[in-house]
Amino acid sequence: MKVDNLVVKVDNKEILKGIDFELKDNEIGVIFGQNGSGKSTFLQTLMGFSDYKVKNGQIFFENQNITNESIDKRAKLGMGIMLQKPPVIKGVKLIDVLKLLNNNEEEILNLAKKYNMESYLYREINKGFSGGEIKRSELFSLIIQSPKLALIDEPESGVDVDNLKLIGEMIKNLIQNRSGIVITHTGEILKYLPDNSKGFIFENGKVIKKGLAKELFKDIKKFGFRRGDES
Repeated sequence: MKVDNLVVKVDNKEILKGIDFELKDNEIGVIFGQNGSGKSTFLQTLMGFSDYKVKNGQIFFENQNITNESIDKRAKLGMGIMLQKPPVIKGVKLIDVLKLLNNNEEEILNLAKKYNMESYLYREINKGFSGGEIKRSELFSLIIQSPKLALIDEPESGVDVDNLKLIGEMIKNLIQNRSGIVITHTGEILKYLPDNSKGFIFENGKVIKKGLAKELFKDIKKFGFRRGDES
């Protein structure tokens, strides 16, 4: 995944202001930043959501320029996303969507047993789910999809301690031998990510500092985000 000088507008307001970002195969990138810094906009732009208008720059994935490609094309190339606040989908059961992602029902059932997700399969998507249940359902869908690049938006937000451990283990398994971009606000998810994960601090639609994710987060805890642009 490579992003060059990405400028994005939402409702005619410039949100991303020249983002440069690169991950090699099997690398994990972690994005930090305050609310409104452009983190979620960045992930949803990468996935191709239509509300996010690319005004300048390019997005490359699997040696292809995907800047103007559809969500469907990006998914077929191997991209998948877990949204921070996914919608409730009434009348559609989780198993129905999972079969679209992977037509091997036996594999789905085996993985559901492995991740203790069997009771979720025949429920309507996210209807009546707790915060932790929504996160687990979304992550399980990603596991079934098995993308080359997993985009994960604040997996620990609104999650209790017990669910955080389950979610962390799911992410740890999901990103083995593949690439991922994870947004975190609390940093709790870092304990489940590789020590060599790359970190990026976003501020006002720009990347203001890069480095090892766990080292950057130590600085953030000490000094806050405003020190992010200091060496």
